[in-house]
Amino acid sequence: MFLLRSAFWLTVGFMLVAPTVGADIGTVASQKAGEIAQEGSQAISQGVRSIECESLECIIGRTMVLGALETNAAPSSLSPMQDAPSAGPAPVPPPRPDWAS
Repeated sequence: MFLLRSAFWLTVGFMLVAPTVGADIGTVASQKAGEIAQEGSQAISQGVRSIECESLECIIGRTMVLGALETNAAPSSLSPMQDAPSAGPAPVPPPRPDWAS
């Protein structure tokens, strides 16, 4: 039984780690992330639209949520932190004053 479980988990681990032929994982992940975000915003939008509002606060809140969901945010022009050039070493704090020894 031990050998069977070991073989199973080793196979699962290899399938997770093994390189796939012809697929760029970063591209696939970014495409799937975009699809999931779009489907999530559509589901939230449909849920918010189904709410029946009578008070002014509810109507304003619902309008704000729908407006935020329907805006198409442009992709950020900022580069990820790991792509940014290093700005040098971290700042060093000033020396401890003599009276605080």
